[in-house]
Amino acid sequence: REQGGVVSEDDVVKGMSHFPEDKIRHAFDERKTKMISCGRNQRFHIDNFVITDDELYSIESIIAKAIDQFRYIGFSELLSDIKIQVPNVIENNSVFGDNGLKNVLACRLENKFYFYNNIISDKDNPISTEDCFRDLAQHPHFTIDDVTRLADDCGSLSNVYIDMFFEYSVRIDQNNY
Repeated sequence: REQGGVVSEDDVVKGMSHFPEDKIRHAFDERKTKMISCGRNQRFHIDNFVITDDELYSIESIIAKAIDQFRYIGFSELLSDIKIQVPNVIENNSVFGDNGLKNVLACRLENKFYFYNNIISDKDNPISTEDCFRDLAQHPHFTIDDVTRLADDCGSLSNVYIDMFFEYSVRIDQNNY
């Protein structure tokens, strides 16, 4: 926390050489609410993430509106909305990257929303990957880019759900359903 930024797990292990390495690495997994991962074995203390209550409420509202309308929101879409509606959150925390932002939000909003991969849904009614693809397949129009983006957000392959697309939609050309 005192360093104020991102620290590699390896540097922490070196700095705490008087403790067994496996215990230190295990502590990272146990303390996901304090030592936030921003990818590539890099961590930061959640207290170093700069966000006001108003900014957090704005992000919460973005998520809630999307869930009311679509049952979920993908992190890439949320990130785009944050860049427009609360850009200070991005600017003040750029050192932590998108993964750091996503993991802080998952920690700070875990009592309100369900975070799975890059999909955020209602805490009391979490949505599955299959549900996400079914919802997309039932849209009156969508593109192959929408399918690819959803697959990325879900951490899945779109071809796993190809039967669902055939059940609910028709491909009208190379890019459109």
